[in-house]
Amino acid sequence: MNAFTINTPEYAALSEHWARLCNHIEEQGIFEDAPTVVLSGADQAEQEALLRLMLGVRPGQVSQEANQIVDELMGRNNNQMGAQLFGPVGHAAHPVHAQQSAATSKAPQMHQAAVPPTAEQADETDETPERRMKGEFLRGRPACHVRMPGGRVDVGMVELNTFFPACFLNPEAILRANRNGFSREQLAEMQLRPVNQFHKTEFTTTVNRLQQQISKAGKLEEPNRQGRWRTEEYVKRVGLQSDLTTAAWRQREQYGNGGSTGRWTDMSLVDIANCVPRANWPVGNDRLYVTACLEFAVANPGRNLTTANWASIIQNDLPTFALPAALTGANENRDTEAHTRLFG
Repeated sequence: MNAFTINTPEYAALSEHWARLCNHIEEQGIFEDAPTVVLSGADQAEQEALLRLMLGVRPGQVSQEANQIVDELMGRNNNQMGAQLFGPVGHAAHPVHAQQSAATSKAPQMHQAAVPPTAEQADETDETPERRMKGEFLRGRPACHVRMPGGRVDVGMVELNTFFPACFLNPEAILRANRNGFSREQLAEMQLRPVNQFHKTEFTTTVNRLQQQISKAGKLEEPNRQGRWRTEEYVKRVGLQSDLTTAAWRQREQYGNGGSTGRWTDMSLVDIANCVPRANWPVGNDRLYVTACLEFAVANPGRNLTTANWASIIQNDLPTFALPAALTGANENRDTEAHTRLFG
């Protein structure tokens, strides 16, 4: 694994482009694992060469747009550093696969455009550019180790993306999504729309994060598989995931390491609910027990209910709750129904 280091503050702004580069070099098979960057001992020419690589410009190629961004990052244009890191939709300096993955994914019923709007075109009421660049729509949301309903309780794909976007750090969650037909672009949209953050900058950040989660999950799931792990090959080999519960979920540290049991933590159900505007909660076929439990917790704040209370709420407080009918065909389930309905 190749390693480099960044230890000067001004290069922190490169994190998003580095995430894109990691995805690009992993897809192209340049490195078995995505490398880490170090610029501490590099001279100016080496720094600029690396920046151009991070912007998707191969050695020997010329890109005026990349040159302009490099000038900004090196402070030669006296503008705010990083002001053009992302540029307008379809910026040519972005790595090609990052554009194509968004532009060529199926246009879902959830939105009208093939790519999300820019941050300037979106509603930015409470979000500063700095917060968006860091992908901080996750701040205050449930962590990946927050306890989910156990047992035989189905948790919907829309519920996971709406209320628990960080859960996809757990390999079973992200691999279930892949096996049941959801692309990283579709998952990103499902995570961002409920919190009104579906715009170009946050979308790109989220797609990159999901790609890293997919790659890590595959390596943990099949550590002895020879060669590079490929999502499409894995999905074709193992088929649909019909277990839509979280009973078998394991945290990353539970893979290997002597069979660690992991550590699941609890969080207030009202706090989870308050992270998402009520108007954007799952409805219809997407409203399963998680949504019903959160509705009950919000209606009964004096109970101080947490994720430790999933089972008791379902058993004692929702005895008449009826789940939407589930598909029962050989190659269909709640996830595939949701995917077809939302994305065609």
